[in-house]
Amino acid sequence: MRLRRAANSDQSEFGISVVQDEGAVSLSFDLEVIAAFRTKFGDGAFVEVATRYVEERAEALSVQDELWLWKEAVAAQVMLQDPLASIDRDDW
Repeated sequence: MRLRRAANSDQSEFGISVVQDEGAVSLSFDLEVIAAFRTKFGDGAFVEVATRYVEERAEALSVQDELWLWKEAVAAQVMLQDPLASIDRDDW
């Protein structure tokens, strides 16, 4: 199964792109690009830019039913990168 980028999508500079496979549309994540973007611009900027991107792609491809899940996936990229970062290890 080969995924191809949606016709009206382009390679993002923040690591998330919309891919299409025989009519099914989904997200693709490049974790290295996401990490580099977050390091350079911060978590808030990543979530804002990536959320705006998936909103635009969902509307353009008429897949608004998937939008809530796509937004959750974007937010999860920030939460999943270092799940122990907010834990004070001195309390262990």
